Amino acid sequence: MQSHIFLEEICVTLNKKLLSNFPTIAPIDSSCTLEQYLEKEIDIFKLENHFNNWNDLKSVTR
Repeated sequence: MQSHIFLEEICVTLNKKLLSNFPTIAPIDSSCTLEQYLEKEIDIFKLENHFNNWNDLKSVTR
C-alpha cells in the first residue's frame, strides 16, 4: 500500500517555497509518494535546517 501524503497540494506548495533558496534541488511533484521521497534520500523539505534553526534559538534563550 502506498502512502499518498505528498499528493496534498500543500506539500507541493510548501516544498517549492522551502527550496526557493536551493536552485540545485528539484521540488517534488504531486505524483510523488512517500516511498519515492524516502528512496531519494535528499532532504527536499530542508528539515535539517528547521531543526538547526530551532536548536540555535533554544541555545540563545538559555
